[in-house]
Amino acid sequence: MKKRTVIFFTISAMVLCGCSGQAVTGDDAHTENMVSGGDVERDNCSRFLESYEEKYYDDRVKVSEYKEAYKAETEDLKNYETEKLSFKSCDFGAMEAQDDISVLRLRPHSLSVEESWKVMEDWLKEIGMKDFDMDKEVRDASGQFERDESNAYPYDYPSVREHYSDLKTGNGFFLNTNECYLQMGGDGIYSMSDGAITKYLKNDGFAAMDALGNNSETIVKEGKLKELEGETWELPSGKVSVGDAADAAKKYFEKGTPYPCADGVQVDIPKVSVFSLDNKYGYAFTVRRKYKGIPFAYTEGGGRNYYEGGYEICEDDKTAYVVDDKTVSAFTGYSEAQSLEPVGKAQDSIISLKEAVSILNEKLAMRINVDVSQAELSYCVVSNGDEAEEKDTPVIPCWLFDGVNRNNEQGMRMYLDAFTGELYYYTYYMAE
Repeated sequence: MKKRTVIFFTISAMVLCGCSGQAVTGDDAHTENMVSGGDVERDNCSRFLESYEEKYYDDRVKVSEYKEAYKAETEDLKNYETEKLSFKSCDFGAMEAQDDISVLRLRPHSLSVEESWKVMEDWLKEIGMKDFDMDKEVRDASGQFERDESNAYPYDYPSVREHYSDLKTGNGFFLNTNECYLQMGGDGIYSMSDGAITKYLKNDGFAAMDALGNNSETIVKEGKLKELEGETWELPSGKVSVGDAADAAKKYFEKGTPYPCADGVQVDIPKVSVFSLDNKYGYAFTVRRKYKGIPFAYTEGGGRNYYEGGYEICEDDKTAYVVDDKTVSAFTGYSEAQSLEPVGKAQDSIISLKEAVSILNEKLAMRINVDVSQAELSYCVVSNGDEAEEKDTPVIPCWLFDGVNRNNEQGMRMYLDAFTGELYYYTYYMAE
């Protein structure tokens, strides 16, 4: 058994960050409460595109004709090795048929006070907490009112009920007890625990520890879902296969938390960790979204280092914890309801995988010698690092390459922009 810690080091001007754009779609009542993005022609995404589109790379391939050529390129690369790159053990992601690919805009929205309260009320009923004292337990962490540090957590945070008529947004509402935990974001539920893990372990602490992974740190096995989905482990509810539990998790998020998936968004689970729960087990699923067949780049958490200036890649960071075959017991991460829409002119061509590798060989420093274990076309959220200035966030397609630098045995992740050929990368290591 092992406990896993991830530590990241940044080595370029574009680095890993924990972005959580506040956006949401849903029914008419919900979308009426969207925060205005201001002048659409001059929002953050439009400013980004002004300089970005001038950098488009000339040597690109037609997207609609590339699917079969991509397969051939992946086979060729398995026998490819230079002083800088080796793909002998690489797992290449699938390439779905596309007519064109666009830069996307992730649009920020906001929940009203009434909406947030109702979501929390409905969720408590759904998990069987009908007699829960919301007036006492629901608190606001948005900073709209000052905390009273003379009170113990969570009662040092302002009471929502006491300030209900004066609050401007419900984005920061939360509750945290031994029985359950819920944290609201601008697009619905950002983090929650129904208390099942805490209850099974007979812990007397806060249920938030379930959602934050503190009660699932002892990993007994981990890997790609497609490799482990046939395995069965004894969960608190009985024997459940990894595949069945993953299906339950996908259905949970596809149903909405509580708002439905944005247009074009699908739920994908690439990895799973089996963790110990005393004499039983649970599953921690890495969750990411796909937009029209293209997956978003994802991370499994860890430390963050930031640079001043430039802009940063923000990877999806979401983990769902399952201890039965019916539902998700806890999770933390972005919402699939975050609104995504094409912006700028759709592109019918991209830099091919083969050309991307050629650019890598040219741009990477001589001291880098990477065994690439994963490569795929991914969407990446980019940020200028100043959330207060960002009213809309651009999302760009990149070739993702992940592996180990043989010169220092550190992990290395590289992103090569599929439209411009620009390269961004960071290094990391896994501390056991």
